[in-house]
Amino acid sequence: MDLQENYATTYELTNPQKRIYFTEKIYPGTALYNLNNYIVMYGENDIVLLNELLNSAVLKFDAIRLRITTKNNVVMQYIQEYEFEEFETVDFTRGDVEYSFDEWIEKQTANLLFGEDKPLYKFTIFKLEENKIGFFASFHHLISDGWSYAIFFQYLIDAIKNIRQGTEMLELQNPGSYLDYIKKEKEYMISPKYERNKKFWNEKFANLPKQFLHRSSESLKGKRILHKFDSRLTNALTEYLSNQKISLNVFFLALYSIYVSKVYGIDDVILGNPIFDRADKKARATFGMTVSTMPFRTIVDHKLTVRQFMEHVQNISFNYYLNQKYPYNVLIQDLDLKGQGIDNLFSTLINVYFQNNRLVENLVDYDLNFVYNGYQAFPLEITVTGVDDSNRLWITFDYKVNDYTEEEVRHVIDSLEIMIQQIVQNHNIKISDITLLTKEQYSRTIEQLNDSNVSSITDKTIDEIFIEQADKTPENVAISMDCSDITYGQLKIESENLAYYLRTHGYKEGSTIAIYGE
Repeated sequence: MDLQENYATTYELTNPQKRIYFTEKIYPGTALYNLNNYIVMYGENDIVLLNELLNSAVLKFDAIRLRITTKNNVVMQYIQEYEFEEFETVDFTRGDVEYSFDEWIEKQTANLLFGEDKPLYKFTIFKLEENKIGFFASFHHLISDGWSYAIFFQYLIDAIKNIRQGTEMLELQNPGSYLDYIKKEKEYMISPKYERNKKFWNEKFANLPKQFLHRSSESLKGKRILHKFDSRLTNALTEYLSNQKISLNVFFLALYSIYVSKVYGIDDVILGNPIFDRADKKARATFGMTVSTMPFRTIVDHKLTVRQFMEHVQNISFNYYLNQKYPYNVLIQDLDLKGQGIDNLFSTLINVYFQNNRLVENLVDYDLNFVYNGYQAFPLEITVTGVDDSNRLWITFDYKVNDYTEEEVRHVIDSLEIMIQQIVQNHNIKISDITLLTKEQYSRTIEQLNDSNVSSITDKTIDEIFIEQADKTPENVAISMDCSDITYGQLKIESENLAYYLRTHGYKEGSTIAIYGE
């Protein structure tokens, strides 16, 4: 495809882009969709050459040059004609730089990229020491996703390898054009496959669960916790997955579904699972935003063994992936979620995306660092990012600070790790037998409950006491009746659902509400 013909041509946003664009318009002035990385390279490196390589990537990958515009009151996009750029360079060896490197990185992360008829990326080269240079790369999510980052950085590293070996500048073999993706999506939207996928998803969510985790604040402010499993547990998990022939993605979808069911008493669980939508070799070589979110729904049967449940999740995942191309934003419209006062089908994303942070590849020694932007679209995102040099599995937990406290998130982390330990030690353990506490934690809890020297709580209201207890021990039983138990976590969710219903039906603080009991 001759890109020279397309500079004056505009194209509709793809469905993955629409979801990003309209969310960005709802929450302007944030770095919510800034994807930020920086790479530090060691050894003899040339800043001038690095600038040329970055320009080469901008030329090769047309999606980097995409810009947003409005045409006849419709949001469109076009590819800006390539022009060579001299990217900004910051030399930290000169001593006249106002900020430390860490402070500088933080400021780069906060830069706003979103806007019409302007670049949706920014590159800044830096020098830390004589043989230590690198660059900070920031892409807006409209033009890039995690897979695209991997393509971009691999291209640069391969180019440097070729140059150091005395060969010519690396030429990409048939780099995919984002325009091809746009064309294929338009064809899909009028195809029989689209109708089959539509039928599948609408039937899957024709009846929504009675209990929804209405836990999403308006504020997008977020934090990240990076957790590293020790090498012993990582090895045990790797062996378990190999023996059971289960992927990490299926494992963590099943694991967190069990956790939700145990803590909140919800057996009908819905989670979000990002999908890259790159089915063939050419698509996998294409830089651009293709990722969509697939809703994953399963019923947690506590009578099953974990092994049986993993097989169940694996089987239904296969059917989901066959229909994965159907746009999530279209499904939201189909189900009229907004009309029901619901923003999303899920509040937690489970993502498995391996990335190598420290590599030495044939003459190229570098660190690759992914920088969290401090904002959250969903209350909780759990991402399995890879295994480090010490064979420790890395998982990031990104959460909205108005929806979760750090203590709550660390409780999730501890519980998941305890669950994994039980699963890898006993392949046939039943879901009903899995606990979220170690024996030591359980004994300590019992001792605390039996301690008569409890500090006075008379200065707190009943609801404050309840919320405090629910946050500390969401898996503990709060109410037992008619041979069934309700946990503190489940009771808290039920109360939040009731409060949400009352607020959306005109009740305010101080309103009188009658309670009917029988």
